[in-house]
Parts: sequence; structure tokens; C-alpha cells
Amino acid sequence: SQTWENCYGHLKRVIINEYKSHRYLLDSKNLYEEDKIVFSNIINNKASREEYENSLKLLCEYLYKEDNEKVIILIDEYDVPIQEGYLNKYYDNVIIFIRNLLSGALKDNTFLEKGVLTGILRVAKESIFSGLNNFKVYSILKNEFSVYFGLLEDEVIDALKYYDLEYEIKDIKEWYNGYIFGNNVIYNPWSIVNFIEDNEYGLVPHWINTSSNSLVKKLIINGGCRFKSDIEKLIKGESLEKIIDENIVFGDLDKNADAVWSFLLLTGYLKVTKKEFKNKKLVC
Repeated sequence: SQTWENCYGHLKRVIINEYKSHRYLLDSKNLYEEDKIVFSNIINNKASREEYENSLKLLCEYLYKEDNEKVIILIDEYDVPIQEGYLNKYYDNVIIFIRNLLSGALKDNTFLEKGVLTGILRVAKESIFSGLNNFKVYSILKNEFSVYFGLLEDEVIDALKYYDLEYEIKDIKEWYNGYIFGNNVIYNPWSIVNFIEDNEYGLVPHWINTSSNSLVKKLIINGGCRFKSDIEKLIKGESLEKIIDENIVFGDLDKNADAVWSFLLLTGYLKVTKKEFKNKKLVC
């Protein structure tokens, strides 16, 4: 979204669609009439901004009243709107909305059983969840759950054998592996699945054009001579040693020249070949 107004419209549409999937609640005998009025206003795009910011928590309450069961919230790529705000200069606006939306749903919500968010950056440091406690953060540098972020090499080999594809794993690795989560080497599932399905074309880059690289392009263009020199080393296959901060936020990218390396690592453009602590700082 190029403007905050467009982004806000898209965010409302996502909320509206989620409410529509629970439209049956409008006929519930367990909801008060004032609940149904707010519910209808949200579905019909007539609610106030405050009601949209509080919509996730409200929906949890409505579902609890109907089923007498606490709700589990699953949100994928929670920080995509934040990234768009950073790129298109409405960062402050989108941070306020996302903070109110997610803090309302995840903080002091008595109708919530558990919430799970996925995204590029750590949720706790994006100035969204002030005072939020009882949460766990699992980054690509941690080993716990790392086997679930893609396909392990043994799984790729088994898949090739199952479909009678006689390719050397070293060739597959050269094209489709490269991620390291915790202590595990991970293959991109999208690339492997598409390779198996369209293997008549051989080894081709299936991941191209599946996501936007706008932010990375901006960082490279705005980077100084030293940064561009380091990028050239990586292109040549050389390695770099950098201090990594898992707690970076988008706002740091303009203020701290070294923050870009943490961002490139956490977004999957770089991988860790070695990590150690030096002077209480993580160096990869």
C-alpha cells in the first residue's frame, strides 16, 4: 500500500473478512444486542477506528460467549504492514494501529487461550507490546522448532526417491538449500514441491518473484561504500563477520548502519556459518 489510507483500508478488509467467517454469531442468543450492533458495523465497514483497533479482542469475547471456550489467535507475517509503512513513509501511523490491534488481543485478554505470531522481527521490540509478558520468541538462531521451518535434507532425499527423480542431492542443495535455522540446514519447501511437480524443466529458480525485495533494494541503494563492498564479497562467495542484534526494529535501519546485517539475516537473505559471543555481543 502506497499510503496509510490504502493500508488502513486493506487492514479493515482483513478484519471484515474474518468477522464474516463468523457471521453466524449475529444469530447467537449468547450475544447482547449491543454486541451484534458492533459486529454488524464492523462487517459493513461502518465501525469507528477504535472499534477496528479493538476488533480482535472483541471477536475473542464474542466467540467465548458463544462456545464457552477460550480462543487461539494465529497471525502470519504480522509485520508486513509495518514494513510497508517503513517503505512508504507512514511508519508512525501503522505502528499505532498495529499496536492497538495486537496489544488489545494479546495483552490482558481474558478470552485468549494462546496467541502465535510469525514475522521477520521480534514482536517484543517493535514498540507494539509494551508491558506484554508470558511470551516466548523463537528466531532462526534458536534450535527449538527449527525443524518445522522447511524441509530437512533427509526429507528431500526421501521425496526424490519416492517420485523416482534421479538427481544428486548436491545439485538440489546448490539450487534450493541455503537456510540455516538453529542447527539445522533447511530447504525451501516451495522450491522443492515445485521442482518435483515440474521436474521436466529441470533445476530452475522457483522462488523468483514470489515476494517483494523492495526493502532489500532500498537498503543496498542507500548503503555506504563499506556496505556495498561487503555485499560484493558475499556475491563472490566470501564470508563476513558481523555483530547481530535480534532486537532491531525497522526504525533502526536508518539510524544504525550495522542493523542492516541483522535484518538481512533475520529475513533469510544471509545464513549463519558460525556464531559466538564477543564482549557479550552475538557475532555471526
